[in-house]
Amino acid sequence: MEYNFIKNDEQKRFELNTENQTAFTDFYFMAGKLCLTHTLVPEQLGGRGVGKKLVENILEFARENDMEIFPFCPFVSSYIKKNEQCMPIVAKGFKWR
Repeated sequence: MEYNFIKNDEQKRFELNTENQTAFTDFYFMAGKLCLTHTLVPEQLGGRGVGKKLVENILEFARENDMEIFPFCPFVSSYIKKNEQCMPIVAKGFKWR
């Protein structure tokens, strides 16, 4: 599956485009931290690892740009909890739900 990952500053979301569909995670910045708030994967792409690929790209973007994150989005938060190697980019003091 081919995809295109972009940071869409105008709509304040990270996007993964594939098969003429767009999965996305909304974001904003607070106190210099990247806040990830909501992820949506179109139904047509569900169950195919698109959400996982989107989150992996976002976390790589954060690492490459020396950013800490607040994973408010339950999907992102769940991914990080299952992949503890991602924990170092979570902002200190983040309150897990």
